[in-house]
Amino acid sequence: MKNNQIVVYGEIGIDNIIEVPHPVDNEKDTMVINDDYLIGGYACNVSVLLALWQLSVRISGYILGDDVYGHLLIEMLSKYPMLDISHVKVKNGIKTAMCRIIVPPNGDRYIMAFNYFDRLKDPTPLTKEILGNATHIVFDSLARKEMFFPAVKLAHGSGLCIIGSDVNTLDNQIISYMNVICNSAGLLKNSNGINNPLPFSRQLHHKKGAIVITTNGPHAVHVVDSSGDEFWVHPLSIDDELVVDTTGAGDSLKAGVAYGLVKGWPLEKAVRYGVVVSNFIIQSIGAITREPKVDEVMALIEQVRVSRDAHG
Repeated sequence: MKNNQIVVYGEIGIDNIIEVPHPVDNEKDTMVINDDYLIGGYACNVSVLLALWQLSVRISGYILGDDVYGHLLIEMLSKYPMLDISHVKVKNGIKTAMCRIIVPPNGDRYIMAFNYFDRLKDPTPLTKEILGNATHIVFDSLARKEMFFPAVKLAHGSGLCIIGSDVNTLDNQIISYMNVICNSAGLLKNSNGINNPLPFSRQLHHKKGAIVITTNGPHAVHVVDSSGDEFWVHPLSIDDELVVDTTGAGDSLKAGVAYGLVKGWPLEKAVRYGVVVSNFIIQSIGAITREPKVDEVMALIEQVRVSRDAHG
């Protein structure tokens, strides 16, 4: 069994990226430009980037089906030497989680998810064996995955730094165990009706002192640090025509933050690294097809502006 510095636990699936020449319109036929199958799912997207950056990563969570998509995904994940997939389980009689993602030229996405509810009901149980000698663990979408609670408790009891996402209610029992929470302003609005995420982020931090990072599409990333101080990390300027697919933008930012924390960087630097990574990802079709190298990201990190207000 490989040694590991970090475990990523959650969605393991495959993305079917379907490129179309214009936004989907029910009055207009849509001709497909390209149709491809790529690595997908939060846990896959995050773990592949971390492995690309030469961290020893172990992935677990969703069980794959003993089907063509499951075997294709195993083949794709096997190409990353630093990624330990020995705890990715394949089971006969079930179907692999998959998203069909329609991508028009303007960078929008139309996502259809298949088999996710089935996989969510029966994830691979997190064990001390899977945790190994990890110092950090990344969980996905904790707001919607109550069955992950035992896994979070085990990771906390084992002394790991716990990084999670989508904690979008203040009564979530997960909060007591979190060190870093990564939220999306869009999800907070669409799922919980929270139009202004900043007061919620402050309240979330005050519950147990977790770092709270809130992304907001093309706008500045809001951060509440462990002491309660706030800052904003501003995205790099990019021409609209270069944004071809926002699939994986949030996952890549979280991967960048996790990388920086494992490396022991200050929080500001870790978030800036994540912002640059996300900038690369949205310029290519698919969640992680761009695969930015560490030196590419570091070459731009000083251009990322940090301020003490949203407009500074």
